[in-house]
This record gives sequence, C-alpha cells and structure tokens, in this order.
Amino acid sequence: MKKFRKLFTAFIYTTVLQEAKDASIPVILTDRNVDAHPSLYKTMIGGARQFSIQFLNSIWSL
Repeated sequence: MKKFRKLFTAFIYTTVLQEAKDASIPVILTDRNVDAHPSLYKTMIGGARQFSIQFLNSIWSL
C-alpha cells in the first residue's frame, strides 16, 4: 500500500506540474520537494538538506 501511495502521489504531482508548464505558469516549490522531473518546476525553496538531496539526485541521474 505504501508503494502504491508513493507512485500515485508522484503521478498526481507530475500531472499537475505538466499542466502548469503547458499553461506557462511557473511553479516554485516551498518547504518540500516532489518526486517529479526538475524541468516541471522553476525552483525549490527549502532547507539545505532538501537542496543537497535534490542536487545529488540530479547528479546521479545524469
């Protein structure tokens, strides 16, 4: 059930962020990061830990 919830949540975030991108609405995430491709939002404002995780994930996905 936990894995399903994570996949469903990622699908919802991706869908909504893609709709915002298609409508040329910039998205700025605050406090929390989402499991979606970074091209779907402009930036994320959060603590250093969230930034470090996001940065490392972007490097590892190259």
